[in-house]
Amino acid sequence: MKKFSIYLFPMLLISVACAAEISDINGGFEKINRSQKIAMPISWHKNKNVTKNAVIELCTEPSLVHNGKSALYIESEKNGRAYVFRSPMIEYHANDAWQVSVYAKGKGKLRLGFVLHGFTPSSGTKVYLSSTSSADFNVADDKFVHYTWNFKLPKYKKNQKEYTDFMLMPFIDINGDAIMFVDDYKIEKTGK
Repeated sequence: MKKFSIYLFPMLLISVACAAEISDINGGFEKINRSQKIAMPISWHKNKNVTKNAVIELCTEPSLVHNGKSALYIESEKNGRAYVFRSPMIEYHANDAWQVSVYAKGKGKLRLGFVLHGFTPSSGTKVYLSSTSSADFNVADDKFVHYTWNFKLPKYKKNQKEYTDFMLMPFIDINGDAIMFVDDYKIEKTGK
């Protein structure tokens, strides 16, 4: 018994040291901007160009929240799409391993992703490159389920320039017929 606990303790230290949450993303949707017509979490925005036939609102009903006092309520029609992004962007370096996660309940298809910009730190220049996302998660439960996506981006080449530094804009994308509650969005750096 003592040998097991001696070996277990160092393994726990390693796993805690390797996972570092990217802070200040307001992924629990607790900090709220009430100055808009419809209150939204600070740093999270509804993309009006992409969102069609959908409703995105803040929900504060305790039974519909995973943790804390608020969650996102998202409803989309059969031909609709709901797209929420986080700004300001987050810095990322090639080959960092990240885990993106969220809790969701309801029904519909959910994707987690990033809009990618190449970044030149010395000049502060950003260049749009592409976007990437998880496969669709099929949300079909009346209880919150934890969904995770492991993300790792190598170097990216565009117009003869190779990028190893990036600025990423996180997004949550819901397509088609959906009624969903989303909460506790996190990004954790899990390794290199």
